[in-house]
Amino acid sequence: LLTCGGHSHKSSLIGAAMWLLNPISAGVSTRGNAESLLGWVILLAVYFAKKEKAMFSGIFLSLAVHLKLYPIIYSLPIFLYFAYCTADQHRFVNMKNLQFVGAFLLLQVVLLGFFYHIYGYQFVYETYLYHFIRSDTRHNFSPYFYVLYLQKYVIEGASILRFISFLPQALLIFVFSIKYFSQLEVCLTLQTIVFVIFNKVSTSQYFLWYLWLVPLTYPSLRLSLKESTALAVMWFIGQGCWLGTGYLVEFECLNYFLSMHFAALIFMLSQCVIICAFVKRCR
Repeated sequence: LLTCGGHSHKSSLIGAAMWLLNPISAGVSTRGNAESLLGWVILLAVYFAKKEKAMFSGIFLSLAVHLKLYPIIYSLPIFLYFAYCTADQHRFVNMKNLQFVGAFLLLQVVLLGFFYHIYGYQFVYETYLYHFIRSDTRHNFSPYFYVLYLQKYVIEGASILRFISFLPQALLIFVFSIKYFSQLEVCLTLQTIVFVIFNKVSTSQYFLWYLWLVPLTYPSLRLSLKESTALAVMWFIGQGCWLGTGYLVEFECLNYFLSMHFAALIFMLSQCVIICAFVKRCR
């Protein structure tokens, strides 16, 4: 992907090393998560988009959405990329983005019909609908976990909070889609970081969702080694704050829920700083 984007072979090697030698991706993968397979499918969708092969891009993005629902957020920037950044550019509807949408929808219908035939409504509920009502009160880095915890065990009602949590997430994803679609790798990375930060459920494997995209963006970022190191340290400090209080709550069974909530806010703030640095330094 970096090579087809005009970057040097050295940049490609550095980008590959950022993923392959990353202790977070290695650690999460040893738990049995199949996130790396999802990442491979998403990167194929991006690769074929950069190669202007719209049908293949739509097929692999559709497959990614079948594996995990969240890659649906990539459909708008890729559609806009085919509309304005390819040979048929400056036309909102052209043959390439029609091929992209057609391939995406056709495969979705085929996969949905096939698995619905096998598993029935249970497949639809657990693959798609469950994510809109899901609430995790353990192992959750999101600040929303505390509200969900109170709602589940202390406060009756207030179900509207589950849906309000989608608003800042959806707004920022839409804004980044419109503003950065021409820099597709940067756009998808920013979208994913925002999605993970503001999602009401955020666990360790969610970090992989943007860690396999970050290597594609570093040649486009004017970040010095000092700045990059500072951002990485800030991220680990934010996560360390949560892990410390999370250990007390989940392993020692101590009542540190409010402290863990503030630790989650600190972690969210550190990731917001990283987004601001990306936006400021992106060229």
